[in-house]
Amino acid sequence: MTDQTMQHPLIQLQGLSLRAPGDWERLDVPGTELVIAGPEISDAPQDFRPNLVVLTEPSSASIQQLSTRTMASAIADATSTYIASCNLWEAGYPARRIEFTHRVGPMLVDVVKHLFATPELAVELTFSCLVSERSAYAELANYIASSVEFTEEGR
Repeated sequence: MTDQTMQHPLIQLQGLSLRAPGDWERLDVPGTELVIAGPEISDAPQDFRPNLVVLTEPSSASIQQLSTRTMASAIADATSTYIASCNLWEAGYPARRIEFTHRVGPMLVDVVKHLFATPELAVELTFSCLVSERSAYAELANYIASSVEFTEEGR
């Protein structure tokens, strides 16, 4: 067990578990498995905070279908979306890592989505932060996604 693992508590969700900062605030957002928000950034417009959103749904869709749907949604739903990459990602199950930037009012927001496709479950981890904070949070986003473990009901 690494020092980083010991610092971040295990969060149990339906079908999976992951590790995330214990000092981040858990928010109740209907339709999500988990939403946690990081510390407030004093100079962030509109009180934006780095955050992680976890969505799950019963699905037998392929990782190709999930990533296509995610990229199409990012382009359709956001203003000035710039997709930077869509890469295969090693996670024990078919997985993709999609990175894009979009504008939210005056803010440029960096988004990293990790998608997982198990035979029974589609999982989307969305990590968002201001572009100016990307270097401070990139390693954490990858760490959280790498910590995902599927329970028996999520496999």
